[in-house]
Amino acid sequence: MLESMAIGIPVICTDCPVGGARMFINSGENGLLIPVGDYKALANAMKSYLENEDFARKVSIAEQKITDRLRNDIIFGKWEELI
Repeated sequence: MLESMAIGIPVICTDCPVGGARMFINSGENGLLIPVGDYKALANAMKSYLENEDFARKVSIAEQKITDRLRNDIIFGKWEELI
């Protein structure tokens, strides 16, 4: 998911109970979250990208900003704080 976001591939992720995807995706802004096991929501999410090129492009641009949150210096800094 993160790798796809970093290079601008519009993502669709299930909103798992542990919340991993939700930590990074604001649904409708920088990706799409769907309920676990909801195949109709998955189909609709796929259609929303396929039928609305402007929306897919907007999501693609927004999600590439994930690289700002996950830069090496930020991650290393968090590890240093922890240690």
